[in-house]
Amino acid sequence: MALNLVDYSDSESSSDDAGKAPPKRARAIDQEQQQQQQQQHTQRPRSLLNQRSPTTPTELPPLPSRFHDLYAASPRLAVRDDPSLHGGRQRAVPHEVGNWPSFVFLEWHLNTEEFSVLNEIIVHCKTIIAKHERQRLGIADDAAVLNKRAHDGKRKSRHRGREDDISKSTFDFSSSLLSDLGTELPLHLSLSAPNVLKTDERATFVDLLEERIKKASIKPFNITFTGFEWVSNNDGTRWFFVIKAKSKSTELSTLLRLTNLTFATYRQPALYSRNKSDSGFHVTIGWSLQAPEQELREEMESGINTEFGEKLAGLSMRGEEVKIKIGNNIKVLPLQAQVP
Repeated sequence: MALNLVDYSDSESSSDDAGKAPPKRARAIDQEQQQQQQQQHTQRPRSLLNQRSPTTPTELPPLPSRFHDLYAASPRLAVRDDPSLHGGRQRAVPHEVGNWPSFVFLEWHLNTEEFSVLNEIIVHCKTIIAKHERQRLGIADDAAVLNKRAHDGKRKSRHRGREDDISKSTFDFSSSLLSDLGTELPLHLSLSAPNVLKTDERATFVDLLEERIKKASIKPFNITFTGFEWVSNNDGTRWFFVIKAKSKSTELSTLLRLTNLTFATYRQPALYSRNKSDSGFHVTIGWSLQAPEQELREEMESGINTEFGEKLAGLSMRGEEVKIKIGNNIKVLPLQAQVP
């Protein structure tokens, strides 16, 4: 059986190919064409990059708000309460199996401008504390005197002992804006005391509070700030430097009343007494395990209010959702939007 083969030309045996380029010349032409094609291929992506639209986004989109709730609690480092693992802080409620620390609050994620203002306040607080300690120890705080000491070894060595005393006796004040690793932290406004729920009470508590908040039909609202002050926890083991907060209408008072009422169902104490229910709201920006001296307390409250009162008036916090933290789990209750 004969096969039909493709008829390929033979440049060496056919006289018709006499006018064609010799094989070497053909290969040279092919190589030149390949080089040109390769140059075009390498140059094309660059031109395309240069032709990108100037409106092409270069920033990553923000993380969803619920992402922060996934990492709201630090990892547990011990099975027993150990203050040394938490900067010396004592648990308000000792850990027991079957007991779940429970807390209701509003959260405030600071933007760049808000963080800048509050961080400036923290820096100024530490300056007031350092000045107070110098005065208490009898060390001059005048800038000219300190500058002169820096250039006078004898004077510097003479005061070195008292300078070292400052690091040992300075009032220890920590910022609530940053973690131990230097990452920014959200701030919160408390709607409950640090209470405890039993294992079988957790779900019913959340359902009951959610039902009451929905029935109240509280729409998202703004929270403004009126000044600075020191406050302590009930047993005086921690002190907090706070900015006092209020809502334009009764939103905060209503949320506090509903939260206290729900915790009372489970025999848990209320946050704030009745005569302070409208004036106790605050957001903590700094804290200490030491009680500040009365003089230092007054210096900080007066100095910060005078220096930053105007900037504070320009800040506001948006109340859009209530958060319930039970153990390491967080339940978010969005407030209802205003119905037209």
